[in-house]
Amino acid sequence: MPSELWEFFWYNREMLNEIHSIAATCLQKRAKLKKVILGIFIALHTFGRNLKRNVHLHVSTTVKGISEDGQVLKTVFLNKAILMPMWRRRIIKLFRKASLEPGFVIPPSIKEKLNHTLTLNNLFDKLYKKDWIVDCQKPVENHKHIIKYLGSYMKRPPIPESKLRSDGDDHISFTYLDHKTKTYKDS
Repeated sequence: MPSELWEFFWYNREMLNEIHSIAATCLQKRAKLKKVILGIFIALHTFGRNLKRNVHLHVSTTVKGISEDGQVLKTVFLNKAILMPMWRRRIIKLFRKASLEPGFVIPPSIKEKLNHTLTLNNLFDKLYKKDWIVDCQKPVENHKHIIKYLGSYMKRPPIPESKLRSDGDDHISFTYLDHKTKTYKDS
């Protein structure tokens, strides 16, 4: 998703709950056209390696889908040129709908840019016209690498419990290693 949307998620956290199903729906719709059922794994990331906001999904699918009657395995190739517009349309639709709900928060950094020539809808229109990053990698022969990659998401949390701090009043922070300065910092 474009970086302009990342901060919206911080102020409207409940929207994070919907993006998994949006991604899965896009993939399932493509699979249905091929008359197969795919295995899908989705991991949500709300930050990048530098621990700054960067809301994105890591999605893996099986290379083969099982036919709807459960009898045949069929190879499935997914195409960025088809998936990216589907994903973009559904995410922008999510934001347009959410922006009409009471309690929707426009982040201060976005609010200060809005005026009579740039409305929230104009911003969504602008983002809709951008190419979004949807990376459809080719299937790999070495499935052990994929298993290790996916296993890392199931095996441990993105932030170890030992790095979490709480003040007891619903506020949680964490320490992290700043890769530029090689020092630990508090969030």
